[in-house]
Amino acid sequence: VFGVGAEVEILPYFTLMSQIHAPILGIGGGNAIMNIELEFRWYYSSRRINVRNMSGNYVAAGAKFGSEPFNYTYPSLGYYAKWGMQRRILGNGLADIGIVAGFNFSNEQEISGMGFFIKSPVSLGFGFVFGEKSVLDRDRLCPVVKCHEIERFLLKINFSDLININFISIPGRPHRYLAFNPQVAAEKKIFDLPLSINLNIRGSLEEYSINISDGTNWTASGISLEWAAGGRWYYNMGRRMRLGKGGNGLSGNYVASGIGGYYSIGKSQLGESESNISSNIDRRVLPFFSTGIQRTLGGRLYFDVAVGARQERYFYSLPVENVGFQFEFFGEAQIGIKF
Repeated sequence: VFGVGAEVEILPYFTLMSQIHAPILGIGGGNAIMNIELEFRWYYSSRRINVRNMSGNYVAAGAKFGSEPFNYTYPSLGYYAKWGMQRRILGNGLADIGIVAGFNFSNEQEISGMGFFIKSPVSLGFGFVFGEKSVLDRDRLCPVVKCHEIERFLLKINFSDLININFISIPGRPHRYLAFNPQVAAEKKIFDLPLSINLNIRGSLEEYSINISDGTNWTASGISLEWAAGGRWYYNMGRRMRLGKGGNGLSGNYVASGIGGYYSIGKSQLGESESNISSNIDRRVLPFFSTGIQRTLGGRLYFDVAVGARQERYFYSLPVENVGFQFEFFGEAQIGIKF
């Protein structure tokens, strides 16, 4: 998803945020509809420390116009409540995560419908700040980048695609979509070296039901489990420490390699007949190589962006003799809470 937006302080610790974004790649072959959002935020954590810089925890109320996954034919107007954490990253960086719940109204061929949604939006990008500026104080920066601390262990919970529930009921054509993708990673530093061991586990539960144009109902569901384990070398950690940009921890640029695995089972059905299509898939990921950037921000926030290549050996259990190899490039972005 690509988007742009602006946030303006209207009262101390209260802001008005507006953004517009659209999918770069459509989901399910549908036509992507541009989303527009407008929300009021209250930075309650900034109020406690008397700092007005739009970097903190907040609660918000807002309105949006656009679409939800698998509902591209139903543009809707929605209202929502949100809890979030936004962090400005030094000069022009920005990270924002949250949980949103609300309801929406839709209209299809003059037939009105209503639904609800719950999701976990994330943003990671660049921002331009207009206002009072001061020279960066490295002593005040140290509590953020932990330049005097050794961070030996991280437990990371990814908010990207964590939950997405959407239901809208239009007479004769209800749509339902449920996705829950918990992802947890544990990273352990090796002594005081710029090396670590990282274990990543991701589960997925997905279910959707779409009533297509002729009144036939199409349903599908699936569960999967994916894991990856490997080592990381933070090759620029020494330089960051010398410049006061980080400590002897797990925040920096890295190269990584390791192995992983993937297993899933799914089922789909068209109409009320017994003509089901089901399959069990076991995909074993062989050695991978990647490079990325991980940053830990303050006490609770982190992001990890990586690209790489891997070779997979896979087979389908039905029939079991369907075996093959596949080489692919991949990319992933994690933004969430750390402990």
